[in-house]
Amino acid sequence: MYNYAKGESPFSKLAGYINQVQIEDGVESIGDYAFYGCALFEMLKLPATVSTVGKDAIGGCNNLKEMFVLNHRCTFSYEWTKAESIELAIYGYQGSPAEKFASDFNKTFVVAGA
Repeated sequence: MYNYAKGESPFSKLAGYINQVQIEDGVESIGDYAFYGCALFEMLKLPATVSTVGKDAIGGCNNLKEMFVLNHRCTFSYEWTKAESIELAIYGYQGSPAEKFASDFNKTFVVAGA
């Protein structure tokens, strides 16, 4: 997925209408600001092929409740301006970057398959 400027992704332009997105296997990254401002998002599932999540990719997704990270090596940009303000449970693998990200941003982490 491409990197975008804040508010310029195709998803951001439809932010008031989208509450979830199915990311297909084969997508390797979630670009900067990809879902920025999609305030209706409640769930995001990142397939095992996604290895990076860019800067503020879910910034402003204030209703995001669950994020499933199926790649145990998926890394996250730490330039997330609004991640602190959302109540988010991150599902992933123990010892993964997703678990560290959850800890660093004081989010609930649930071990996948537990």
